[in-house]
Amino acid sequence: MSENIDVFEKLNACISCVISDGSFKKAVFSKSACDEVIKASAEAVKIKGETMIQLEIFRKDGKAHHKNIDVPSAAEQLCEFAKGFSQTNLLTQRGNVEVRVSKKGKATFIGKLSSEPIGGNCALEKHDHDREKNYILSPEKTYPFLTKLGVCDENGRIFDKKRAKFRQINRFLEIVDGIYDKMPKEGELLIYDLCCGKSYLTFAVYYFLTEIKKRRVEMHGIDLKEDMMTECAAFAKELGYDGLHFSCGNINEVTVTRAPDMVISLHACDVATDIVLSNSQKWGSKIILSSPCCQHEIYSQIDKSAMTLLGKYPILNQKFCAILTDALRCLWLEIMGYDVEAIEFIDPDETPKNVLIRAIDRKTPISCEKQKSLENKYREICRSYGISPTLSKNLEKT
Repeated sequence: MSENIDVFEKLNACISCVISDGSFKKAVFSKSACDEVIKASAEAVKIKGETMIQLEIFRKDGKAHHKNIDVPSAAEQLCEFAKGFSQTNLLTQRGNVEVRVSKKGKATFIGKLSSEPIGGNCALEKHDHDREKNYILSPEKTYPFLTKLGVCDENGRIFDKKRAKFRQINRFLEIVDGIYDKMPKEGELLIYDLCCGKSYLTFAVYYFLTEIKKRRVEMHGIDLKEDMMTECAAFAKELGYDGLHFSCGNINEVTVTRAPDMVISLHACDVATDIVLSNSQKWGSKIILSSPCCQHEIYSQIDKSAMTLLGKYPILNQKFCAILTDALRCLWLEIMGYDVEAIEFIDPDETPKNVLIRAIDRKTPISCEKQKSLENKYREICRSYGISPTLSKNLEKT
């Protein structure tokens, strides 16, 4: 159909434009016409100093196929590739556009690019496979702990399915590096990873502090899954990580020998995050890094009459409750003596669970007036929505 030709010519023009001016971020292809293909995506990379567009095709057999396309022919090749999918999303720094193909085969172009990039630097500079100096863990080197955890093979090649995990690990280490100066300058560091699961971050943080920062570290990973803790303990022993310990148990039953220098927790589900925060504060942890997950408690409690608009739309109500949950957690930590930030952990394109709560012991107490103001603010929010979060119990006696 001539309309379809116009649509794909328009897509071609958009791709060409954003690649040439550097505002290209990503192209996502979904709903494939080929039974063997699930989806595909394209991003800008640098290989041996040359900018390329890397097309990654995800297949139903679990494998991913990569094709590197030179910039001059990228727009034409990506546009032609898009014809094999019912939906194509072009993400750029000038806005996003989309092409949809109906069951009857009619293509529709949705969206419009702005005339200027919407903030930030050139997107093509962000995906540089040669920028080893910007990685704490280089993708060109072999790390035995990553091999043990199944992130890469024995030669250091990162498995296709674990690339997002590798980026997540590096991003977390960047955050730890950013607050490293808040840790004690001398002596052994004491760190806990609560609800540590498979312990990717536990091993990574231990490696970073002992091998890169050259510190003595006592680190404990704790989780309810006995098989995982047994496996992680075996890995730690094989790697010679004498200061890294794993145990199966309830995080409410942990006895600490002294105030931890840092407590971390990645995606502790629902109120488990609140337990992590509560215990960390009770133990006197100097630093808390917690990435929340599955915030259901407030959603089940909230007064629906107070949600006259959002209450009509369950998914919006759920998202609001998740945001409210984390905002109250941040406020609670402020009340408890921490400087708090909620930051973006990783790219939201990879997971919507990308918020990290970063809390650092304030050391200098705030005024009684400011303290009371924060407590009253917390209680008033809870009253207005008819909720009683787990952390609010810690304020009942104040």
